[in-house]
Order: sequence, then C-alpha cells, then structure tokens
Amino acid sequence: MHADTDEYDALRPSQDAPAAACAELLFRALVETDGDAALLHTGGAPQLITPIGRIELVKSSLTVPAVEQLLSRLLPDAARERLDASGVVQYDCPALDDLPGEHFSVVAARLHHDVRLEVRRLRVPDDDAVPSNFFERPSPTEPQRDDNLALPSADELWPRT
Repeated sequence: MHADTDEYDALRPSQDAPAAACAELLFRALVETDGDAALLHTGGAPQLITPIGRIELVKSSLTVPAVEQLLSRLLPDAARERLDASGVVQYDCPALDDLPGEHFSVVAARLHHDVRLEVRRLRVPDDDAVPSNFFERPSPTEPQRDDNLALPSADELWPRT
C-alpha cells in the first residue's frame, strides 16, 4: 500500500492481489458462520472462532510473507507504523458497503518473526442498535406534529361553568 492511498482502499479487493481477496473472504466468512473472530499467525493454520467452535480454514500453516501481505491489506499506513513502533496495534475498520451493519476490528502483534493477527467481528446488541432511519430528516412537505406539545384550547384553559 502506498502513502497516497486512503484507509478505505485497504479493504477493497483487487483482482491482482490474493491478500485482498483473502481479506474480503475473512469478513464474509465471519458473517456467514456467525463467527466472532478470525485468528491468523505465522506457523499456524488460520481459524475462525464460531459459536460451534474453532473452524480451520486451511490445513497449511501461514508464512511470514502471507501474514505481512494480509496486514498490508487490512491496516492503513498509520496503523502499520504503530505496529512497527510498538509491536501491537488495534484498528477499527471502516464500514464495508457489501456487509451493511457489520463492524470489524483488527488487532495485530509482532514479536521478532512471529506475527499474530486477529480480525474481530464487533457486535452491537439488538437493544442498543440505532435504527437505520434514526438520522433521516423528515420530508419538508410533511408537517411535524406532536400532540403532547400542543397548546390547550381556550375552552380547556378557561372552562365555562
């Protein structure tokens, strides 16, 4: 990823980048399996953590270059710089157009040649979810009326007795 690309480009798949396709598949796999996280680290097989247990995605172990390529697709430059400086970073991914309502976070840690990567699916309880139409403005042609705020009539204020 080059400095002139923005953080949203990190999550867009391109046909010539296998890491981009893999990153896209990780997000989809988490949603389709109702998973909580994808665990990837050098020397180990990638796994999904799901309600029914761990699911191994492939039998082969990940190499350092493979995990580094995924990092370059999942993290923007600033987050990778923090990872290089401190050895650990957490990054909240921007919303994905093709997975509406889903939110993800990437946690990465590096110790020498061991790179660990976790893609977490962030869940919002249904009770806490904001309705999709919450921020929509009403049409200017529709008058807004709230009877609880209406002034009482003269008869209600000064009843005739």
